[in-house]
Amino acid sequence: YTTGRQWSLEYYETIYKKNELLNKLKSAFAEYKNYKSQLTIGKQNVSNYEQLLISEKKLFEGGESSLFMVNSREMSFIMAQIKLNELQNKSKKSEIEVEYSTGLLYLNY
Repeated sequence: YTTGRQWSLEYYETIYKKNELLNKLKSAFAEYKNYKSQLTIGKQNVSNYEQLLISEKKLFEGGESSLFMVNSREMSFIMAQIKLNELQNKSKKSEIEVEYSTGLLYLNY
């Protein structure tokens, strides 16, 4: 009778661990997908800020803008690049987390 209980306990512990790993993988993959979509938006933001900076420089050269506005556009562009770099780092980290959760990390490195 005790042996049956132990087997039953081991069986349920195995199922629990399996579900725990599956949930960890699902969570890691969802985080990875979110970062990938944020990266797309981040790249678009950098491109948009770059266009604003280029346009502001042209306005400044034509005497229709101030150095303050050029500096402001440049700071926005730089901040967008920094945020994009941070997103790229987080995205790579989440990609590695997915590989770790699936057991593929060892094979890829």
